[in-house]
Amino acid sequence: MSAKVGVENSMLRVRRVLSVWLVALAVGWAAAAMAGPTDDLIDAARSGNAAAVRALLAKGASVNAKDNDGRTALLVVASKPPADQGPSAEFAMARAAGAAAGAEEFLGPVVQALLAKGADVNDKDSNGETALMWASRFGHLGVVQVLLAKGADVNAKMGNGRTALMVASSNAFDWIYHLEHLDQRLDVVQALLAKGADVNAKDNDGATALMLASSSGLLDVVQALLAKGAD
Repeated sequence: MSAKVGVENSMLRVRRVLSVWLVALAVGWAAAAMAGPTDDLIDAARSGNAAAVRALLAKGASVNAKDNDGRTALLVVASKPPADQGPSAEFAMARAAGAAAGAEEFLGPVVQALLAKGADVNDKDSNGETALMWASRFGHLGVVQVLLAKGADVNAKMGNGRTALMVASSNAFDWIYHLEHLDQRLDVVQALLAKGADVNAKDNDGATALMLASSSGLLDVVQALLAKGAD
């Protein structure tokens, strides 16, 4: 009798172990299935391919999943330097047709698609930067306007205490990202100010947007900030 009970107990343990293994395997398969579309989503956003972004979202790609730099697809598309746009087929066709708009104009549909599926407009990357900060730095006026319309926090601060207005008011990194001829910097600054950007906010070193614009020699930005009451 005891031998029979022992066999039954052994079989029961085997069943339990097998059940746990099967559950773990199913979870792993599900995670792998989701990882593919999510990784592809970030790549599609990086290339500015709105059609691919919409298709991947429809397949269940996680809109707020992050890459190794802590960036979601929204952060990735907002942080594309103009000199590194890597135009998608949509952009290439538009340019071939004689479109005069800059590449940032074609990032708007990607941003719209991501926001429509619940992308967190105020999410931050590993450096504490939001999509609005990145778009402001690179003069992506159309993206800035969409983000502000969707509730982006205009006065959010990154790790060094800088806001989107401060980032847009400085050309300190222009030589790195080839922004020497950034045409829409002033428009971005004005868009941020119109949405209530704190013109006298200070970063961790005590610098304001006016100080940054002055040290950068951006006269038109300096004038815009002074007109809004910058000290």
